[in-house]
Amino acid sequence: MNLIQGRRGQVQDMQQEGEASNIISKVPVAEMFGFAGDVRGATQGRAAWYYEYLGYEPLPKNMQTEVVTKTRKRKGEPETPPTAQDFMG
Repeated sequence: MNLIQGRRGQVQDMQQEGEASNIISKVPVAEMFGFAGDVRGATQGRAAWYYEYLGYEPLPKNMQTEVVTKTRKRKGEPETPPTAQDFMG
Protein backbone atom coordinates (compact mmCIF):
# COMPACT_ATOMS: atom_id res chain seq x y z
CA MET A 1 0.00 0.00 0.00
CA ASN A 2 2.89 2.39 0.69
CA LEU A 3 4.20 1.90 -2.85
CA ILE A 4 0.79 2.72 -4.30
CA GLN A 5 0.16 5.77 -2.14
CA GLY A 6 3.69 7.05 -2.79
CA ARG A 7 2.87 7.12 -6.51
CA ARG A 8 -0.27 9.28 -6.24
CA GLY A 9 -2.36 6.09 -6.17
CA GLN A 10 -5.77 5.61 -4.65
CA VAL A 11 -6.50 2.34 -2.86
CA GLN A 12 -10.06 1.38 -3.80
CA ASP A 13 -10.42 -2.01 -2.12
CA MET A 14 -8.43 -4.51 -0.13
CA GLN A 15 -9.38 -8.18 0.10
CA GLN A 16 -7.86 -11.07 2.02
CA GLU A 17 -7.88 -14.54 0.41
CA GLY A 18 -6.14 -16.99 2.71
CA GLU A 19 -2.53 -15.85 3.03
CA ALA A 20 -2.81 -13.50 0.04
CA SER A 21 -3.89 -9.86 0.13
CA ASN A 22 -5.45 -8.30 -2.97
CA ILE A 23 -5.16 -4.55 -3.25
CA ILE A 24 -7.27 -2.89 -5.91
CA SER A 25 -6.06 0.60 -6.68
CA LYS A 26 -5.89 3.32 -9.28
CA VAL A 27 -2.47 4.82 -10.09
CA PRO A 28 -1.45 7.24 -12.89
CA VAL A 29 0.55 5.46 -15.60
CA ALA A 30 3.30 8.08 -15.44
CA GLU A 31 3.92 7.10 -11.82
CA MET A 32 4.27 3.39 -12.58
CA PHE A 33 7.77 3.55 -14.11
CA GLY A 34 9.99 1.40 -11.88
CA PHE A 35 7.07 -0.16 -9.99
CA ALA A 36 7.98 -3.73 -10.94
CA GLY A 37 11.39 -3.54 -9.28
CA ASP A 38 10.05 -1.69 -6.26
CA VAL A 39 7.24 -4.17 -5.59
CA ARG A 40 9.55 -7.15 -6.07
CA GLY A 41 11.99 -5.66 -3.59
CA ALA A 42 9.29 -4.82 -1.05
CA THR A 43 7.75 -8.32 -1.19
CA GLN A 44 10.95 -10.34 -1.70
CA GLY A 45 9.64 -11.33 -5.13
CA ARG A 46 6.35 -12.81 -3.92
CA ALA A 47 3.96 -10.19 -5.32
CA ALA A 48 1.97 -10.71 -8.50
CA TRP A 49 0.20 -7.79 -10.18
CA TYR A 50 -1.39 -6.73 -13.39
CA TYR A 51 -2.38 -3.49 -15.05
CA GLU A 52 -5.76 -2.69 -16.52
CA TYR A 53 -6.67 0.39 -18.55
CA LEU A 54 -9.30 2.47 -16.75
CA GLY A 55 -9.35 5.59 -18.91
CA TYR A 56 -8.06 9.12 -18.60
CA GLU A 57 -8.53 11.65 -15.84
CA PRO A 58 -7.45 15.29 -15.80
CA LEU A 59 -4.18 16.08 -14.10
CA PRO A 60 -4.60 18.44 -11.15
CA LYS A 61 -3.77 22.00 -12.27
CA ASN A 62 -1.17 22.47 -9.54
CA MET A 63 0.85 19.52 -10.93
CA GLN A 64 0.72 20.30 -14.66
CA THR A 65 3.90 22.37 -14.90
CA GLU A 66 5.91 19.87 -12.86
CA VAL A 67 4.74 16.85 -14.86
CA VAL A 68 5.22 18.52 -18.25
CA THR A 69 8.73 19.68 -17.30
CA LYS A 70 9.68 16.25 -15.97
CA THR A 71 8.35 14.47 -19.08
CA ARG A 72 10.06 16.86 -21.49
CA LYS A 73 13.35 16.47 -19.62
CA ARG A 74 13.07 12.65 -19.70
CA LYS A 75 12.51 12.78 -23.47
CA GLY A 76 15.47 15.11 -24.06
CA GLU A 77 13.29 18.08 -25.03
CA PRO A 78 13.80 21.63 -23.74
CA GLU A 79 12.05 21.94 -20.37
CA THR A 80 9.90 24.85 -21.54
CA PRO A 81 7.18 23.91 -24.06
CA PRO A 82 7.11 25.91 -27.30
CA THR A 83 4.71 28.83 -27.57
CA ALA A 84 2.59 29.86 -30.56
CA GLN A 85 5.27 32.46 -31.43
CA ASP A 86 7.81 29.65 -31.96
CA PHE A 87 5.75 28.39 -34.90
CA MET A 88 5.15 31.74 -36.60
CA GLY A 89 7.46 33.13 -39.23
